[in-house]
Amino acid sequence: MGVIQRELRSWFNLFRPRFLFWSQLAATIPDYSLSAVRGVFYRLAGCDISRGVTLIGKLTLIGSGDFPSRLHVGSGSIIGKGVVMGLDDEIKIGQNVSISPYATLFTGTHPIGFGSRRMDLRAATKPITIEDGVWVGMNSLILPGVTIGQGAVVSAGSVVKEDVPPNTLVEGNPAVATKKLPFGNR
Repeated sequence: MGVIQRELRSWFNLFRPRFLFWSQLAATIPDYSLSAVRGVFYRLAGCDISRGVTLIGKLTLIGSGDFPSRLHVGSGSIIGKGVVMGLDDEIKIGQNVSISPYATLFTGTHPIGFGSRRMDLRAATKPITIEDGVWVGMNSLILPGVTIGQGAVVSAGSVVKEDVPPNTLVEGNPAVATKKLPFGNR
């Protein structure tokens, strides 16, 4: 594929009138207000967001192809303002999940290449699953292929690159388990 063809394809991938219209309309709503209306707009943009989800502010959703349909959010979940989601693969967020402001979830990465170009240009994607009741702290980064178990807590600023067991507190860079949390599923 030639350079011009590749550039044209990438430009057409960006032009999604339905997504652009509804997501831009959602972005006009002031933070911390009309969160249910914002949810309706993102649903109309093609996202699978259940009723009863609270969207505190604008989301930044990026990806290729039909990426809005790769976001699934369960009822009772709260997503803070400034959250970024790279939707090269599925992101499944369970019920009653809290994702704090400025958290980042990315499902795409690149393999390590040769010394002449360490970032191999081929994309590698892996889904992210966040199970019911999880709390993801502010400015956390969730990397491709991670599953965060039910009732777990990701401390603010953590970088999660491996699965998190249920009812576990993780913190740091890279995130490590520091505490088993009491009161499992109640």
